[in-house]
Amino acid sequence: MIVIAGIVWFMIARINKDNEIKTKLLLSEQKANLYKQNIISSNSQIETIKLLKHDMKNNILCIDALIEEENYDEAHNICHSLTNKYTSIGTIVNTENYLLNAVLNVEIEKAKSYEIPIKLSITNDLKMFKNSSDIISLIGNILDNAISYLSKNKVKNNEINLSTGYEGSYSIIKCRNNILDSVLFNNPSLKTDKEDKDNHGKGITIINSIAHKYNGDVIIKERNKEFIITVILDNRSLPENL
Repeated sequence: MIVIAGIVWFMIARINKDNEIKTKLLLSEQKANLYKQNIISSNSQIETIKLLKHDMKNNILCIDALIEEENYDEAHNICHSLTNKYTSIGTIVNTENYLLNAVLNVEIEKAKSYEIPIKLSITNDLKMFKNSSDIISLIGNILDNAISYLSKNKVKNNEINLSTGYEGSYSIIKCRNNILDSVLFNNPSLKTDKEDKDNHGKGITIINSIAHKYNGDVIIKERNKEFIITVILDNRSLPENL
C-alpha cells in the first residue's frame, strides 16, 4: 500500500509539474505574440498619424482661405466634418503602465477589425504588474474571450465594457458584454476545444491561475443577457510586495 501510495503521489506531482510548464510556455508565447502585435500596431498608428498630419495641414489651409473670403458657413462645415472624422479614429490608451497600454491597444485594434467597440474605465492602471507578464495574459485572455464571442455571434449591441478599479486592498478587473443565449447553461465549465472557440472558454484556465496566484478569485455570472467576468486580486499578496 505504501509503495502504491508513493507511485500515485509521484504521478500526481509529475502531472502538476507538466501542467505548470505548459502554462509557463503558453504565457511566454502570449507575451511574445503581444510584443509582435504591438510593434505592428504601433507602426500602423505611426503611419496613420503621418497621414493625419498631412490631411490636417491641408484642411487648416483650406479653412484659413475660407475665413479670409468670409465664407464662414463653409469653414464651419469643414470644422464639423473634421471633428467627426478624427473622433471616429479613436484614441491610443496611455496610462502609466506600458504593459497595460500595450495589451489594451492591441486588443482594441483587434476588436476594431470586427467592428466591435471597446469602452474603457481605467481608474487602476495595475502598475503592480509592471515587471510581470501576468497582466498581459490576464487582460489579453479576458478581452479575447469577449471579442471571439462577439465576432461569431450577431449581438445587437456588441460593445465590450472593461473597467479596472480598487476596493480596499483589492484590485478589481471587470469585463461585460451582451450575449444571445446563456453561455453558462450551454457550457457551465467554460471548456473550449478546437471546434468550439466562441463561448468565453478561451484562456479561462490561465485567468483562474493568475487570480489564484495573487490570492484572488474569478467570478463569472450572467445578468439580463449580459456575460460578466470579474477578477479580484489581493494587492497585499503581489510578488513585489512579498
